[in-house]
Amino acid sequence: MIKIVSDFTPLMTRRSLIASLCLAANSDLTVDLLPQSLATPLGINGAWFDAQRKRQQLRIAQGSAEHIAYYLLQSKSFSSEPAIDPTQAAHQKLPCPSTRSSDFLAATPKDPRHKLIRNLYDNLNWPLDRCYAHTLRFLEAKELNQAPLEPLYQERGLSSDTSPESLTALSTLNLPAKRVLLAGPGLDLTRREKFTDDIPLKSHQLDHLKSLYTQVDAIDIRPEVIAHLHATPHDLTTQILPAKYDLIVATNLFVYLNEAELLCALTGLTRSLNPGAKLVHNDTRFAAKVFGEALDIPVEKYQPVSLGGRKWDRLVIHQKL
Repeated sequence: MIKIVSDFTPLMTRRSLIASLCLAANSDLTVDLLPQSLATPLGINGAWFDAQRKRQQLRIAQGSAEHIAYYLLQSKSFSSEPAIDPTQAAHQKLPCPSTRSSDFLAATPKDPRHKLIRNLYDNLNWPLDRCYAHTLRFLEAKELNQAPLEPLYQERGLSSDTSPESLTALSTLNLPAKRVLLAGPGLDLTRREKFTDDIPLKSHQLDHLKSLYTQVDAIDIRPEVIAHLHATPHDLTTQILPAKYDLIVATNLFVYLNEAELLCALTGLTRSLNPGAKLVHNDTRFAAKVFGEALDIPVEKYQPVSLGGRKWDRLVIHQKL
């Protein structure tokens, strides 16, 4: 049984809670709002939306399990036991560490990250060994079996990790905008590798965009992100926001969506763009181009970026007609 009930409201100030509620007047995305020539072949109908809401709740639970497992293995805030590298644990097929598990369950959370992780665990209602087993299955598929990344990530749990490398991509935009929306800002809660408790509990992308623009709103589906960043609760695949924006940024997000989900997400985001406004993401699938044209947000530019000199990414920029 999966229990997805969160109790993060006490972490929010009264003012930020009111602001979030005002912005969060979401309406449901319905099949009649989609391009029917695309929606029908993808099997999107009323029943699809009902199933999708359940699927999203499961993926939130799976993302929580990953955060809990990475923290269980690596954090020093609750245990004196040596940290365990998650990828190495998958390689060696190590069992769930019993001493670290006991220490985690017995510890009283003291710092904000520990409190968020414990809150995730208490609301998830999965035992630690299940969180651990789920996470190692993903790592085994990705790191050991080298499974194709696209389908793997489209079935992966929805976690909230961010990366400072994303700043390199965002810094190249230089796009004028009065009102900006960041979809899926994420929160650097845990990491698969090289995690330490000293990593700032922050969203790199949100902080960076706020340094560039006066008004930046954020939407996310994960409860700890919503609470900690005062973001608006929103599911891109089933909901529409009422606000209008000059720029929407959704990098490192669409990779988690299959084609049906991507069509729904682009449809909803399109309705939140002012005429002439831009949508920026980094999903280079041909489907994003096809869907954009059908929604009157054709791709304006593919912009390559170097991420820290170690690898390349490509920004996809749409403009609403």
